[in-house]
Amino acid sequence: MSFFFANKGYHPDLQVQSTQELPSQTAETFTANLEEMHRELKWAIAKAQKCYQGPADVHRSTAPTFKTGDSVYILAKFIQTT
Repeated sequence: MSFFFANKGYHPDLQVQSTQELPSQTAETFTANLEEMHRELKWAIAKAQKCYQGPADVHRSTAPTFKTGDSVYILAKFIQTT
């Protein structure tokens, strides 16, 4: 969960509509730079996720296969009731 979502309750819309006519060359330059920054940030996030996934997967076991009707134990602390 992002800090923005935790604070505001929704994800910000950061899409830049570069196909629109912009009032000035400065605005066009700003939107082009913003789009490039978004591409770089997405790339950096994907790279970081790949770096952390390998070491984290080493400690994970494969999920058990359950069929309908199987008996299982659950922890009551994860069940919220009114």
